[in-house]
Amino acid sequence: MSASPLVMCYGEACVDYVASGVTQLPKWGRSHAIRSLKRYAGGNGLNCTIALATIGVTTPVPVLKLGGDADAEYIRQNLIEAGVTNRCIELGLITDPQMVTPSVVVMVQDREPADRAFLHSNPYPERDYSGKSTPSITELDGALDGIEERVRFHHFSGVGHFDALTNSRIGMIVQKIRDRCSDAVITADTVPVKALETRSLRESIKYFLEQVDYFLPSDVEAQMLTGKPALDFSEQALRLQLLYGCRNVIIKRNSAGVFCRGESGGEWIADSFPVRKVVDSTGAGDAWCAGFISALAKGQSLEDACRIGNAAGHFCLGNEGPSMGRESYADLESLVVRVEPNHRSVFISYARESSEVMHDASKSLEDLGVQCYTDVRNMQIGQIYTQIKKMIQSADAVLLIIDEESRKSAYVAAELEIAMAEKKEILPIGMKRYRDEFFSGSPVWVWVRDNFHFHELKSGGLSKGMAEVANKLQGRAKK
Repeated sequence: MSASPLVMCYGEACVDYVASGVTQLPKWGRSHAIRSLKRYAGGNGLNCTIALATIGVTTPVPVLKLGGDADAEYIRQNLIEAGVTNRCIELGLITDPQMVTPSVVVMVQDREPADRAFLHSNPYPERDYSGKSTPSITELDGALDGIEERVRFHHFSGVGHFDALTNSRIGMIVQKIRDRCSDAVITADTVPVKALETRSLRESIKYFLEQVDYFLPSDVEAQMLTGKPALDFSEQALRLQLLYGCRNVIIKRNSAGVFCRGESGGEWIADSFPVRKVVDSTGAGDAWCAGFISALAKGQSLEDACRIGNAAGHFCLGNEGPSMGRESYADLESLVVRVEPNHRSVFISYARESSEVMHDASKSLEDLGVQCYTDVRNMQIGQIYTQIKKMIQSADAVLLIIDEESRKSAYVAAELEIAMAEKKEILPIGMKRYRDEFFSGSPVWVWVRDNFHFHELKSGGLSKGMAEVANKLQGRAKK
């Protein structure tokens, strides 16, 4: 069929009607002007298929379900124009005459971050609303049986909105994939549907996620799946591995890039690339997945694949509609080489009584693209001092949370001594009154008092202070 690797892309297809420039939703009986209303081929599976074809490294097979109507023909034409071969289209597309190809109205906010709201049509008007038009377990099985070639890459879009993935027979599908290709790579992302918060769905998709090599949720979806929205990204990723057996977890964090936790426990952040103006975020996650899969197909490391994914998402954010434009893999590589992301990190030193502040500070910083090391999340049993020293050495700076308990903590004092010995910048946050009340005696604390100003931890000061910390680490802090 093709010399390039095949990718079976399973998911949903629809027609998107994108309303751009929406300043507010009108009340009943009222109307508002918008900038434009345009039609696009959309849906997570279709978006990823088109992005894969555009990037040009792989040959995608779109395992998507359509009705027997004019919108289905419109989607077929879009696949052809994107470079998906007729052979792949015939192998993958599933036609259900009883189904109406879904339509989605996408309302795009007229200011950054160009957030969206959606209205979905019912693909089966004669039934109660289901909102689902993904292939059934039988249709997935048939798609695999219909292709004779060796397929290494399999991407499932829309976990949580894909009934087949909760079916007890999904194990048979995964086993068939592995039997046909022993080194098969299975990737999956999800969608932020309310059902992700239900225990029954979370339990029913567990078996499938255990089989996935790379799980690619957004930050919101990770929170919904773990049931712990207050956790930072490291804890979210670890919890996904523990609860669902996910091997490698990559959490997409919108403009902050992605947080990665590998199968061996290694963690890192792949920073995003600056976008001059976010036009429309529709399809950016699907484009990211396409870039990531393309890089894996090229033999890139997990970290480099995340950077290529970030580049694909970057180009999608600058375009209207769910597509990333016409950028090839060479264009993605060029962006990665041309724009070196800032890899910023801090070690957070704190007393146990300040754990809540530590978690809030960590989340704020990671939302701003700063990797955070703490003794809680990154510690292994034994050799505690050595591990703390290694984390401080790896960090760009030390964030010191100052309160009455930290002043008494021998651990905090030891961490500060390591930071001073390693000539690390120390960034204190605390209440101003602490400066004069008890920063005396120990040379460490006198040095902290005399050399740094304090960020207030009240009246919204934490988030402002963390933004200043992030800017300082970027070398752009105002003097």
